[in-house]
Amino acid sequence: MSIPMRQIDDFFSGYARALGARDIPAIASHWGVPTLVLSDLGAIVATRMEEVEAFFASSMEQYAKVATAHANIRSVSALSDTVASCQVAWEHRAGAGNVVGGEQGHYLLKHDGTALHIHSYTPGSLT
Repeated sequence: MSIPMRQIDDFFSGYARALGARDIPAIASHWGVPTLVLSDLGAIVATRMEEVEAFFASSMEQYAKVATAHANIRSVSALSDTVASCQVAWEHRAGAGNVVGGEQGHYLLKHDGTALHIHSYTPGSLT
């Protein structure tokens, strides 16, 4: 049985709340290790949660104007019973509600028996 869509929706809703609050421990709790961020700029591998937290701590400045984040899940593909591939478009809003940016990306999620975690993220265009 693959991961239910409701669980994926709930996962990204919780992740959006953590991102909007810029709560680094809560953001990191959505990630699993080992994890990989792969982009045109290179690859970042984290094998410990401290590395995931350090990565987000160093990137929080780019979200300074973001009060809320919303995940628009574009597609989900079950790769196995516990692994799903998700394409997500993020919308970032300021406190007044106006859009201040966003990003798009591809996530590989794995359910470890207790919860979902991100194990791979690639920013970029959605197809």
